[in-house]
Amino acid sequence: MKISVRELKKEILLVLVSLLLVANSGLALQSSDTTVQEEIALKITAGDTVRTLTMEEIKKMPSLEGWGGRMRSTGEIEGPFALKGVSLIELGNLVGGINPDTAVKVISRDGYAMTFSYKQIVEGDYITYDPVSKQEVPHEELQTILAYETDGNEITFQQGGPLRIAILSAKNQVTDGHWWCKWVEEIELVPVPKEWTLHLKGAIEENIDRGTFESGATEGCHGVKWVDDKGREWEGIPLWLLVGRVDDENPHEGKAFNDALVQEGYEVKIVAVDGFSVTLPISNIARRNNIIVAYQLNGQFLPEEYWPLRLVGEGLTGKEQVGQIKEIELLFP
Repeated sequence: MKISVRELKKEILLVLVSLLLVANSGLALQSSDTTVQEEIALKITAGDTVRTLTMEEIKKMPSLEGWGGRMRSTGEIEGPFALKGVSLIELGNLVGGINPDTAVKVISRDGYAMTFSYKQIVEGDYITYDPVSKQEVPHEELQTILAYETDGNEITFQQGGPLRIAILSAKNQVTDGHWWCKWVEEIELVPVPKEWTLHLKGAIEENIDRGTFESGATEGCHGVKWVDDKGREWEGIPLWLLVGRVDDENPHEGKAFNDALVQEGYEVKIVAVDGFSVTLPISNIARRNNIIVAYQLNGQFLPEEYWPLRLVGEGLTGKEQVGQIKEIELLFP
């Protein structure tokens, strides 16, 4: 059977049109999938249970409104702001609920993560400060929310949005800024972590709790990593930065680490829970980012033999790598 050139061209044209329609259909599906994916604003997990929410779905949930401000580690006050958002309790209820055996881990798009305790979420167990005097003050009920509005407007990316953690109070009180996680993308219900405190003692004294240390040890803050000769990766805060918090009356602002005192000479004593201690000269520590107080090993919290903190770093002997650290003390001449 012979086919004319005209009919052949017609058949080829029909095939090409069919192929284009199929291709466009695939692109449309791919575009649709991408659009759906982009609309997902938050992922909530608890074990095998996973929920995803769009911004529209979040805004339809019961909301809380109030005032909240934050104190930065430098002592600077931001706010208080008028805020609106969804309680973390409400969000937790979507995947089984928050109970005394669980904690809430909040993860930001830049990898920053903070774990909140049951008492913080349910009982509002935070330290609060007066925004004028900056002094610690008692507080009434506090609510931890995932905020999406501030002063009646959507929270911009520059403000840490579209979703960020905020702590509301009925009064114009402020809380520590490290709890106010920015750019939140995921919330995970996890087993309760064991709490601990690191005591710093020098010209002044300070107690650093688990949450504060973890906040300071994140990338983009003071966190550093060091790999030992066995290929293990330790993560924490350089020892000299912790020393700088208590070597004089300036705990954080500006040049908190006092270089002049290094020239005069003093020692740093690292004390373990069982009383074992090691003393190092400040000259061996000053501004060295490869001697760290580590809280993680290969991305996990330290094993029991080292938990909660261990001193590790370049040039330290095995004996000097103190584990189970509870205190760092500065010994001045």
